[in-house]
Amino acid sequence: MHWKELMSLALNEQQLKRFVNGKAKEFHIQPQQMYALYGLEQLLIKINHSRFKDQFVLKGSYLLSAVYGLDNRSTRDLDTTIRGVTLNDDYVQELIDFLVAPENDGQPIFEVRQIRTIREQFDYDGYNIRLNFLNGKSRFPIEIDMTTGETLLPLVEKQEIPLMFQEGTVNLASYPLEQILADKLYTTLAYGQVDDTNTRVKDLYDLHFLTQINQTIDYEQVYTAIEKTKKQRKVFMPVSEYFEIVGRLEQSEFQQNQWEKYRANFVYAEDVSFSEVMASVAKMTNDISLFEPRE
Repeated sequence: MHWKELMSLALNEQQLKRFVNGKAKEFHIQPQQMYALYGLEQLLIKINHSRFKDQFVLKGSYLLSAVYGLDNRSTRDLDTTIRGVTLNDDYVQELIDFLVAPENDGQPIFEVRQIRTIREQFDYDGYNIRLNFLNGKSRFPIEIDMTTGETLLPLVEKQEIPLMFQEGTVNLASYPLEQILADKLYTTLAYGQVDDTNTRVKDLYDLHFLTQINQTIDYEQVYTAIEKTKKQRKVFMPVSEYFEIVGRLEQSEFQQNQWEKYRANFVYAEDVSFSEVMASVAKMTNDISLFEPRE
């Protein structure tokens, strides 16, 4: 089915309200969160059938939501790496022009709220695009994060991503599981090497959940990806220090409080304790440390 036919399946304002509220109750997710996921799906359908498709590599929260289900993960943003082109202001403008172009009925379904550059200490540079998904008079905020960076592990070139709100799938390149784990563990350790004020507790949840549900993780690949990341970013953080960092985070009152706030807001995390999460992070740290060459 052509993407314009898929997009025509979008519901009118009242239909969408009933549909989303029903889904929100089913998965115990706030309606605004469910509206955002619906908007992200419409965005992904549009990209999937465009000239931009081969330039997008999915990673992060939306990918996890789609693959593992809304009862295990939800998000408001689309995390991507852009490949094969120069990611600059001109490229971003071309993408935005495409996204906000009117549909078959002459009406756009997206509008731009803000564009900003990403300059994170422990992440690649890129762009954050804040959009509204439009349905009638309603507007629902969503975001796209686009970064650049070398591919550290072979990509899954045709990841089949099930649609969450209608029948069908989209097929886009994505990070392999080991790359996702490496990114999240590296970020946790790199911030933790500095202090305990990192607020990305969703990474802790993902590390816990993904290592619990997957029994065939290649930890040597995770180790390799982290080592390549440290080399690229010129970060000195020996494997022997990982355990000290995890130990400090486990004892951090700030991190414990951040976790309690997170699990209070997301029903899928409400039965997971901070000690359980950190035990999973510690075990993963140990699993990858086994591949460190011995002197």
